[in-house]
Amino acid sequence: MSVLDAFTEKVGVAEIRALVSEALGADVPGDGSFLGHGGDSFHAVLVVSRIEERWGVEVDFLDVLESTPDTLTETVNAARADREQG
Repeated sequence: MSVLDAFTEKVGVAEIRALVSEALGADVPGDGSFLGHGGDSFHAVLVVSRIEERWGVEVDFLDVLESTPDTLTETVNAARADREQG
């Protein structure tokens, strides 16, 4: 995989599920609610930080609180696409 591919390849639901599950200390399914699986403001800040570290994009704190791994994956990929377009 080239460096360019690493920036254009979409983030998968499995990657976001793993990140959210690790942050919450619980196995969160793709359609599992962040808040419903024990997420709170502290965990949301942690997830925002890890997304920024790993994929170089910022996501809104409230988007994380209201998310499922499925919807958060869409949010991260949209942020990455916006960044790539300039």
